[in-house]
Amino acid sequence: MDKISKIKHTAKHIKYKAMATKLFYSNQLDELRKEAIRKGALPYKILQYSRVVAPEKTPMPLAPGAYIHPDVFEKHLKYLSKECKPISLDSLIDLIDNNKEIPDRTVVITLDGGHMDNYIYAFPKLLQYQIPATLFLPTGYIGNDLFFYNDRLVMCLLNIKFAKKGLPELEFLPDENQEELNKISPDGEITEELINYLSVTMVTASQEDRLLLMDMFSNLEPDVPLLQEYEDFMRWDDVRHMQSLGFNFGSMGHFAMAFPKIPQDIFADDLGTSFKILKENNIQISPTVCIPNITPTMEVMQALGELGCRYALTNLFFPEPKFQTVLPMLLSRIPMSQQDSSSIDIFACRLWDIKLQDKND
Repeated sequence: MDKISKIKHTAKHIKYKAMATKLFYSNQLDELRKEAIRKGALPYKILQYSRVVAPEKTPMPLAPGAYIHPDVFEKHLKYLSKECKPISLDSLIDLIDNNKEIPDRTVVITLDGGHMDNYIYAFPKLLQYQIPATLFLPTGYIGNDLFFYNDRLVMCLLNIKFAKKGLPELEFLPDENQEELNKISPDGEITEELINYLSVTMVTASQEDRLLLMDMFSNLEPDVPLLQEYEDFMRWDDVRHMQSLGFNFGSMGHFAMAFPKIPQDIFADDLGTSFKILKENNIQISPTVCIPNITPTMEVMQALGELGCRYALTNLFFPEPKFQTVLPMLLSRIPMSQQDSSSIDIFACRLWDIKLQDKND
């Protein structure tokens, strides 16, 4: 982001913060909340969190949209405990299944990824405020020293930079990506902008290209890994401990593969493997699966249906299940992160579907 763009972004944030503060400390916020529901907003809210950690506690750099600070997370919980009716995901599903009225201000908390910080930082605070939560686990990462693809990619790039090497030719990337990389870093220097661009680009790349890139980078890295002894994911004992105290779990696949970038049968096999492993570890799972980065196409829905999934969580907006005709039912969530909910007034507006925009935006 150039200097002018940063100034514009900061000015817009200040304006939105002022709008949110004004709404938060007046009755207008609740009036707008009720109006949003009358216009079709969901009568309940399912919140999605991922990492709950201070970014300086991780060896990999975290974008503001990838985490929430534990102090901010606690502020959210405090607000929810006072102003809302937090219930478990399974309790919400029971209300939906039995066509019961869902209480006003009902909120459900979910956490994706099974990261160790969920156990260290989020778990104690959820207990303190007596708020239930469902955690969605990528079973292939629980209890081992693996890392999500994007985290490994960033660390590889930083290691290459540490070794004072440049970015190699990535001939397999489309021409438009090559051209953009050349604009960002003509001499191949590993810069923050290049890392950010390549991270975003590879999220939507094919599995073959992703593996090819990691194999290429592994030959360039110096023997000074930045991830030494860092435990990124929970252990199975941690999961069982949380379960013993009333927390629920669901699957987000074994290796959290992003369909449709992989074949449907591999996607289904990945998800089926996760169910098996959860059962082997005596984890009772929610009737929902988590597909945050997957467009629910008919192929996806078919694969989920064949696996017996009744509900699927997505970050896209879908109407209430009672208005849906295809199984599994889709449940919408609201992502919450340091980037978009660092203050309690903005959090409250985001929670209640209040759009902080004026006619000049």
